[in-house]
Formats: sequence, structure tokens, C-alpha cells
Amino acid sequence: MASRYFVADRSAKLDPAVAHHLRTVMRLRVDDEAWLFDGSGAEARIRIRALPPRRGLEFELVERRQ
Repeated sequence: MASRYFVADRSAKLDPAVAHHLRTVMRLRVDDEAWLFDGSGAEARIRIRALPPRRGLEFELVERRQ
């Protein structure tokens, strides 16, 4: 089951604290999935594509719901 994380805006970049949590605390790896939500009813399922050293993470949008 994918985890869910709050994102304050709809930008394509994650807040560094969220990226750190996904990488380090939750230990997500390439091809793992997570759900992002913005508090207004929108959510998106993402898939981790790359984990560049010390630079957050790269992801692709898999699904979006309003």
C-alpha cells in the first residue's frame, strides 16, 4: 500500500522535508509509489524514478484525482 503525504502547492517539486522523509525515513526506492495530497481534495499517485544524491527525488505522475 502506498503512503500519503501532504503537499502545500501543486508544483512539480517536493518540499525538501517531504523528499527527505520519503527517501530517508520511509526508505522509498526507485519504482516505489506514494500518494500526495494538497488539502483541497486533489491527490496524485507518484512513482519514484530516480534518487539523485542529496538532491531530493525525481518522480512521475501515475494518477491524479480531484
